[in-house]
Amino acid sequence: MVNSFAVSDISRILEISRNTVSKSILWLSYKICTPKILENNQSYEIDKLKVIITVDSNCWVTYGINKYTRKVISFVVGGRL
Repeated sequence: MVNSFAVSDISRILEISRNTVSKSILWLSYKICTPKILENNQSYEIDKLKVIITVDSNCWVTYGINKYTRKVISFVVGGRL
């Protein structure tokens, strides 16, 4: 089962404006640092998460995780890869 929440859903649930939600997401995105993890001979999984900003605007978060430790190795925010 897939769950998704658009900015409008989040603003309705939190009872704040859509503009506030969008600004908060943007502000938080600048604070994210890419993890520095050195690993050799490991298995990884790649997955992507669709973020709906507005009806006409989508953003994708693509990330890689270690298959065994479940640690996030890297991620990219932007268009669909």
